[in-house]
Amino acid sequence: MKVLVLLAEGFEEIEALTPVDYLRRAGAEVTLAAISGRSESSKKVTGSHKITVEADCRIADVNASEFDMVICPGGMPGSSNIAASAKAADVIRKINSKNGFVAAICAAPVVVLAPLGLLKEKKFTCYPGMENAIEQFTGSNWKELTSGASHSKDRIVQDGKTITAGGPGVAEEFALKLVEVLFGRDKAGELRKGIVAR
Repeated sequence: MKVLVLLAEGFEEIEALTPVDYLRRAGAEVTLAAISGRSESSKKVTGSHKITVEADCRIADVNASEFDMVICPGGMPGSSNIAASAKAADVIRKINSKNGFVAAICAAPVVVLAPLGLLKEKKFTCYPGMENAIEQFTGSNWKELTSGASHSKDRIVQDGKTITAGGPGVAEEFALKLVEVLFGRDKAGELRKGIVAR
């Protein structure tokens, strides 16, 4: 299984790196793609808490057809920086259209997925209060782009191939859910036991 994690300046570190760690432990091939960095050629991206990560590649080099899942970490302005990238939008749309998994946590469901129309007819969750900012981040046609979307206060919501989660404190549960959907409950349970998760 191949997973793409999008990293943009200001990303929430725990929301990005916990899934990377857990998915790699489970056997996934995880690629970190830098959307914005110190320069156009740099693969180094600094998170919202000043932790700098060197990605595996730049977003410009990503071939969406290779991936089974894309993960959008939250954090601000990380989520806004993902949303501002036309290439990132194209990659997310392509993975979604080929029936791959689209996962987003914290601000990303509202800031990244809603403007792409990917919450339409979906049940979703996000960082508490962000559900009230859909119009702000989606624009004038927000009602059309999010028609039928239903916000839940659950920590994690899966609706088909779309998986959303609430925030930094949900990062481990989110990561284990992603392992479960890609590798099954037994593998997720095995990993949960191995890392001494609650």
